[in-house]
Amino acid sequence: MKILHNQSQLKRVLYIGIGNVIIGFGSLFTTASQYLVALGGLGLVYIVQYFYTKNRVMVELTPDFIVFNGLFKKKTIHVDEITAYKYFAGDHTITSKDTTIVIDTNLVDKATQDELKAYFDSLQLK
Repeated sequence: MKILHNQSQLKRVLYIGIGNVIIGFGSLFTTASQYLVALGGLGLVYIVQYFYTKNRVMVELTPDFIVFNGLFKKKTIHVDEITAYKYFAGDHTITSKDTTIVIDTNLVDKATQDELKAYFDSLQLK
């Protein structure tokens, strides 16, 4: 099962990026402070982040392993190697001997939160 990023939060990132680009590049044509030009570059970073994570899988859950795709690094935990699991304040924390994965449910797409909870409930039974 593939868990995507929260789409409404990604849309906010896109809107903030567009607003920063408008302010930053608009300040090039006015006598505003030159520091506002940097907002254009920052806005471009936000827009690139939106398109990079829009259809990218955040967490992939299979019966054998859990794969968490971070921004720069992919973490994998085999289900048989899980030493501890904790759910507290909306965070699923999965720990093995070598790695720890923290899945924040605020960043998970709302449509797949029930599937995520059901998967970890089934792991608790094993």
